[in-house]
Amino acid sequence: MMSLFSSVTSGKGLINARVEIDSEAILNPLEKIKQYQLTYPEFNTFILDTFRNLYFKLISTISTLTFESIEVRILNLLKSRVEKNSSKLL
Repeated sequence: MMSLFSSVTSGKGLINARVEIDSEAILNPLEKIKQYQLTYPEFNTFILDTFRNLYFKLISTISTLTFESIEVRILNLLKSRVEKNSSKLL
């Protein structure tokens, strides 16, 4: 997301990332991103949808940190790990 934001705003990225498994990356020059924005309305929709989804996640996180006890947050974390791993073993 930060790469996309940096491309749209012509700014410098503020994050670094490291992959945990072998990966391939697609690098698009800034000029291509700007061309996509002008040529493909769906690309702009993708950008706005991505921003919206991340904003909602941020609001949810802030709400959780503000209004839920640490005990409830830990329990929810453990439950999500069990669901993610499809195992009752943590």
